[in-house]
Amino acid sequence: HESAPDEGQLHAELLHLSLLQSQKNSILKTSLWCWGSNGLYDVRNGRHRSARAHFSEFIRRYPSSKYVENSCYWMGESFYSSGNFATAIDWFNKTLSNRWRHKDEDAMVKIGCSYYMQKKYDLAAREFSNYLERYPVGRYRDFALRWKDSSARALAERIRSDAASNNEAGEGLNEQMRAPRASRAAYAEAAEPVSVIEL
Repeated sequence: HESAPDEGQLHAELLHLSLLQSQKNSILKTSLWCWGSNGLYDVRNGRHRSARAHFSEFIRRYPSSKYVENSCYWMGESFYSSGNFATAIDWFNKTLSNRWRHKDEDAMVKIGCSYYMQKKYDLAAREFSNYLERYPVGRYRDFALRWKDSSARALAERIRSDAASNNEAGEGLNEQMRAPRASRAAYAEAAEPVSVIEL
């Protein structure tokens, strides 16, 4: 018959179990970090296909990990760096739509940048405004202010340019409409009278 463990033994066993759990968590964190680091290394070195494979696999294997937020963000960065801005926006939106928040500021700014690169200046300005509203003292505040202003200026320039093109096209149309007036009068004189049939 075994005697009950004394308080010292119980404390030692709990400490041992705690250390084992800590090591297990540490190994898992290290594994997750390495997985993400490999993908990040690939993004930074232009190996986007390899990076996407790392991040996709990570998301598949560890869907409840907080690092899914990072993987979604870096998938977006990979597509952004490749010039595929529409897909980048999709991934940045996935970053915003999960339960974690540690990459949200980055994702919001990158959505604005993606729209800007697509020359969708109205949407870019909107995204930078959304960022500034949500994070009035955020770490990208000054950046968002500059890009919002740049987006607004680019949009205003596009509107001016379009208006000038429309005016030029309109003046050309006016010239065409003015020139035939004399010939319209001559045509009206030469044309047979049109009778109106009353019912």
